[in-house]
Amino acid sequence: MQLKEETNRVVIRNKPDSFKIRVAKDFRRNSMIYLMLLPVVAFYAVFHYGPLYGLQIAFKNFSAGLGIWHSPWVGFQHFSDFFNGFFFERVVSNTIYPGRVRPDICVSRLDCAGVAAERGAASGI
Repeated sequence: MQLKEETNRVVIRNKPDSFKIRVAKDFRRNSMIYLMLLPVVAFYAVFHYGPLYGLQIAFKNFSAGLGIWHSPWVGFQHFSDFFNGFFFERVVSNTIYPGRVRPDICVSRLDCAGVAAERGAASGI
């Protein structure tokens, strides 16, 4: 507290609260709102950020015996092998083509594969 005298009166000026104190007061005041927010934060942590842990497998020479952490790092080797591979064009076309055959019928990938197989059989392919 600072005391300051101005023409026969005393003015008391309080220091502003620190950030930690303001956050603590806010948390106490709005604790129910933060409690309602907790399931949403947990959902996003588990289903949106949790799968990112497994994304490492694409960049490692994964071995189930070693696990994700201890498998050796290979970087973009698997990606370059895929893009430079012999069957790259065939794999990509087989992935994209069924959805273009009859998009109104294709509900799932299996439906699309069935439609593509029927079209191929009907046209004599």
